Amino acid sequence: MSQTVFITSIPDELLSTMFEYVFSEASAKFEDETTPHNLPAISTLKLSHVNRQFRHTSLSNPNLWTYIAGEERYPTMGLVNACLERSRDLPLTVNLYVYNDPFYGTSCDTVLEAAKPHAHRWRTVRLRFVHIRFGVGCPFAGVLRGLDELWDISTPALEHLVLHDNPVTLNDEFDFIESWNTPSLRSLFTEFCFPSKLPPESFQAITSLEMKSSFPCAEFCDLLTLLRASKIPDLTDLALHFDHHENVRQPGMLSPAPDVPPDFPLPSVQRLQIRNYSKVNWDIYSDGSERPYFLALSFPNVRELSVTLVAEALDYNRPRSFVYLHESLDRIFKTTIDPSEDRQFQFPLLSRLLLNINTTGFEPTVLAKGLASFELSLHVLPSLKELCIRSNMSLDISARAHCIAECEQPALRRIELDVPRLTTSHYDSESSVADADASFRTAPELWTWLSALANALTAQGVWHEFEELVLTERVYGTTSDGSGNVKGVERNFSRDMLVEAFNKHFDKEPQSG
Repeated sequence: MSQTVFITSIPDELLSTMFEYVFSEASAKFEDETTPHNLPAISTLKLSHVNRQFRHTSLSNPNLWTYIAGEERYPTMGLVNACLERSRDLPLTVNLYVYNDPFYGTSCDTVLEAAKPHAHRWRTVRLRFVHIRFGVGCPFAGVLRGLDELWDISTPALEHLVLHDNPVTLNDEFDFIESWNTPSLRSLFTEFCFPSKLPPESFQAITSLEMKSSFPCAEFCDLLTLLRASKIPDLTDLALHFDHHENVRQPGMLSPAPDVPPDFPLPSVQRLQIRNYSKVNWDIYSDGSERPYFLALSFPNVRELSVTLVAEALDYNRPRSFVYLHESLDRIFKTTIDPSEDRQFQFPLLSRLLLNINTTGFEPTVLAKGLASFELSLHVLPSLKELCIRSNMSLDISARAHCIAECEQPALRRIELDVPRLTTSHYDSESSVADADASFRTAPELWTWLSALANALTAQGVWHEFEELVLTERVYGTTSDGSGNVKGVERNFSRDMLVEAFNKHFDKEPQSG
C-alpha cells in the first residue's frame, strides 16, 4: 500500500483526534517558551495544506483553532481572525502582549482589538509584559493600541489567568487589572507581577496559585496581605518560586516587610510546592529574605510538599564539586525547636515530602561527580510517611547523623532515593547484600544516614512500620555522537534486607522486628 493511499484511508474521526494531539503539543510548547515563536495555529494550518481530506478535517474541528495568539511585535492578523472565526463559540485561550517602550510608551498590539469582542469566550488569558530597550538594532514595528483597550473587560468564563513579566517595576501600566470582571477565576500564575489590584471578588474562587517572585519586593508581601485577610479562602494548591534576581537591588524594588504574626496558619492549602534558587552571589544579596516570612507561616492541612532546590555549582565562575544546601532548607523549615516553646509544627499532617536537588553550571557527567550536602531535620515533620529525594549530585545528608537519636523521628514507611552512581560498573549479582555493598562503596555518607535513621526508629519502637527503600542509581555517560546518556539501576530493599546490609557495615544496627 502506498503512503498516499494509507493516509487517505484514515477515518476522519481518527484523523481529527490525531490533529488535536498535535495541537495540544504545539500549545504546550508555545507556553513553555520564554519568547514564544511557534504559534499553535501554525501547526493546524500546515496540516490543512496536506490534501483535501486534511483541510476538511481541520476546518470542521473548531477545537484546533481555539488558541488566539500572534508573534511578539509582529502579529499575523489574518491568522488571528481566522482562528476567531473557525473556533465558532468554543472557549478560547488568548495570548496578549503589553509593551513598555521608552519611545512609544506603554501599549498593546492589534490581537487585543480582534479578541476583545470575544471576551465572553475567554477561558485562559496569558498576559506577557515586554520591556523593549530603545536603541540601534531594536526598533519597534507594528500597529499599536493604547492601554485604554485593556480597561473594563468583562470575562465571565475566565478560569485561568497567567501573567509573565521580568523582575522590573510595573507602575501605572498594570492598573487596568482592577477593572476586570473575573467571577469564575480558578487558577492564577504570576511571574514577578502579582495582580493585587484585582477586584476582591476575583480572588474568592481561586483554588490554585503559582507565584514566582524575588526578595525583597512587593509581590509576596501583597500575597501575604490577601491571605491574612482571608481573601483567597478556597486556595488548595500553592506553588512558590523564590528567585533572588539581581534586579531587585535596584531603587524602587525594595518593600518593607509586612507584619506577619507568628504561626499564621493557612488551613485551606493541601498541596504545596516550593522552588528556591541558591547561588553564591544571590545568597549574599538575599540574606535569606524569605526566611522570616516562611517561618511565620504554618500549613496545618498540607499532605503533600514538593521542595526543589536549584543550586549553581559555581563559585565566581569556578567549578565547585561541593554544594552546601543547608542554608536553602533553613529558609523554609524551622530546623531547631526549643522544647520549652509551646509551638505548633509548620506541617503537622504532612505525609509525603518530595525533595528535588537540581544543580546547574556543568554537564550532567561532571555534576554527578560532585556532592550536595544538607541537614535533613525530619523531626519537624511528625506525620511523615513517605520521603522521596531526587538529585543530580551525590548526597551527603549525614552531617548531623549523630544527632538523629536526640529528636523523635517520624514513623517512615517508605524512602525513595534517585541519585547518581559514581562508577560505571553495573550490578552483576542478584544478592541484595551485594547490591548494598556496591552502593555503600560509592555512597557511604548516604548509607550512614540510613543506618542512623533506622537505629532511631528502632529505639522509638516504630522500625517495624518501615516497608521499603527504593534506590535508583543513575550512571551518566556519553554516546559516540557526544550526547548525554543516562542508565538507571533500580533496587528495592525491604526492611529485613536493610538490616542484613547494616549488620555487615555498621557496629550498631536495627533489629529486624
